[in-house]
Amino acid sequence: MSRNFSEEDLKAFQYVIERMLPIFQESHAKWQSFITKVPDLPEQLRITIDTLGRAGRTIIELATEIYQVDRALEPTGWLPHYTTPFDAIRDNPDVKSGKLKDLLETHYRENWDAVEQQFLDRLQLRDVHEETKAAFREALCAHRHGLYRAVVRSLFPEIEEEVRKSFFEGSTKVSLAGQSDLREVAAQMPAGYVVPSGTEWRLFKKLTDHMYLRVDDENRVSFASDPVPNRHAALHGLVAYSTLQSSVNALIMADYALQIITSIKMLQRLSGQERVSSSVLTDQLAPVASPP
Repeated sequence: MSRNFSEEDLKAFQYVIERMLPIFQESHAKWQSFITKVPDLPEQLRITIDTLGRAGRTIIELATEIYQVDRALEPTGWLPHYTTPFDAIRDNPDVKSGKLKDLLETHYRENWDAVEQQFLDRLQLRDVHEETKAAFREALCAHRHGLYRAVVRSLFPEIEEEVRKSFFEGSTKVSLAGQSDLREVAAQMPAGYVVPSGTEWRLFKKLTDHMYLRVDDENRVSFASDPVPNRHAALHGLVAYSTLQSSVNALIMADYALQIITSIKMLQRLSGQERVSSSVLTDQLAPVASPP
């Protein structure tokens, strides 16, 4: 619908324009002055925008690749890890022919020197007691010599002892309650601490939903078919974790548990806490793990 403007309307409009025009003119002048001082600013802005766009596409592509590789790994029983040959999985046609499990077995068998060094390099970064690091190095040595059962059965007690020493002042009364608290805290930590590279989601699920569950007659077959060791099944001889795959998976999960312990200690320092001396880890760390 059209409208007929009165003379008063036109005068009011002219008044507004006259007041606004100097502001626009001043802004335009300042912008021109800025452009003069930075003559290539438009080009720099274009480059920055293009770079951000490429970075965004790279992140999306990387996330997609991680997701696809993880989906391919899951039915094989192998865990995603920084020791996983992601490039080989992506580029090798064996992935499509169902031979991925054998490909990874070959990788860990034939490239153990390099894989072991990767574990050792990360171990130096873990904020855990030297006794725990020594035990982890012994487990790596046991794996090198094919003592796969020994790897699995030695790592669980060391993780538990590290939790006792780090968070419960070495108390022997903690037992598996401490592991329960550890899992609860891990479940409430910011994603960047539990999934720092994007490949650890399944490790997190195994830590919280598999490693410390109790095995009985009803679920024993299910646990026996999973090459990721369960603490109760391993220490009580309910499942024979005697394969290279179970041994590597145990090392991966132990390494991940030490990463979580290191992250909890970092959050404690950020909150000004020196030590957790009771079984209320969750209550004490929640304000740090879930900032307002």
